[in-house]
Amino acid sequence: MKRIWMVLLCLALSACSNAAADPDAVTCADADAAADAAIQACTRLLESGKYDASGRVAWLSNRGLHRQKTGRFDEAAEDLSKAISLAPDDARLYLSRGATLGMAGQAEQALLDFERAIELDPQSGFGYMNRATAQEKLGRYAESAASYDTAIALIPDQWDAWDGRCWVRAIVGKDLDGALADCERALQLRPDAANTLNTRGFVLFRQGRFKDAIASYNESIQRDPKVASSYYVRGLARQASGEDGRDDIAKALSLEPAVEQRYAGYGINAAL
Repeated sequence: MKRIWMVLLCLALSACSNAAADPDAVTCADADAAADAAIQACTRLLESGKYDASGRVAWLSNRGLHRQKTGRFDEAAEDLSKAISLAPDDARLYLSRGATLGMAGQAEQALLDFERAIELDPQSGFGYMNRATAQEKLGRYAESAASYDTAIALIPDQWDAWDGRCWVRAIVGKDLDGALADCERALQLRPDAANTLNTRGFVLFRQGRFKDAIASYNESIQRDPKVASSYYVRGLARQASGEDGRDDIAKALSLEPAVEQRYAGYGINAAL
């Protein structure tokens, strides 16, 4: 499974006097710009000395998020920390730095940023979503489900909030009917979501609906063939259905050697 950390690119041309006329500003604030070009543009803006604190916050945060896209998480977090020092009450900056830390595998530190983002903006649905993701990474499943409850109340049309709650409920193995309803709602909002098809397969597996689980994993693999857990649990579902699932399990282990251990932590074990 690939849990999603939500980030917000500031795109703050309006915060900076005459920024819209500066090609570097346009590139720096473009979420779809090539990352290296955008990083260079943001750097030139920061080195120009033309912009006040609000401008520097925009260029620092945007450079950080472009660096994040390239996997340069330490540099990205440093940029976002500098932006926070200039604008310590901007919830979006904590949200973005927390997502960066989460991507770097630092869930405890990320959680602190999400708590601060929510403190500054209690209506931040994305803040609650990211807090839920961090809590799930830390094995705090009941807290994660509660955070998803709030996120869904605030942003009910955000498909991955429903997907996330479905996943947490699937891990716990309780209220599987509720989990399945969450996945179905996520798929109504995003029919092509491989994540949700994977999660729905896990719910169906835990319900003992092995043929349905296989069908859901088939769809997930068709959309994203590189997710180890899709093969792993599909292999287990095939075994439970009287089929030979060894090829699927071998494929899963080749993609992610720790997948068997990870699912053992959820109470799921291969019987080879």
